[in-house]
Amino acid sequence: KEYEQTLYGKYIEENDKLDILASQLKNTTEYNNVIFYIDEFDGFTKQEYSVIEELLKIADEINVTITTDDLDMTKSIYEDLFYSNKQVADKLLFLARSNNIQCEKTLFLDSTYRFKNDELKHLEKNINKIPYSQYNKEIENIELYLAKNPYLEIENIAKQIIKLIRNEKYRYKDIVIISK
Repeated sequence: KEYEQTLYGKYIEENDKLDILASQLKNTTEYNNVIFYIDEFDGFTKQEYSVIEELLKIADEINVTITTDDLDMTKSIYEDLFYSNKQVADKLLFLARSNNIQCEKTLFLDSTYRFKNDELKHLEKNINKIPYSQYNKEIENIELYLAKNPYLEIENIAKQIIKLIRNEKYRYKDIVIISK
């Protein structure tokens, strides 16, 4: 308690900035009638949800993109690759309903633009399906590595990423790691 009292008013933590923003949004008309786009987040902190909630109240429109196959949350977190993303969508929809804000129709993009090859498209659609639908073409873009322990597995992933960045001209944003 003394520590917090000593620091009170002298320093601002990162999360405090979001709390201040959320409280100040109530007092401004700067963002009224503005359209916001929130793209490809897979989760928000409590403070970020507070900011989004305040934006919902004043913005003309908020568009959120979330990577998921649907919004059905009947599968468990262990069966559904997109479960955490669906929780984010559910929380955002709850915030809107709690503030009597009408949501437009949810749009689902049927085509996958992220993956540039059929192997990754197939893996994304089938990774959690039982039985797994086998890919029947030659595999060129996916590599499997069996490690003796998780530390060696992570070390191998780090080496592969460094190789892709240095030698193949990839960028970090081009690389995704999916762990189960």
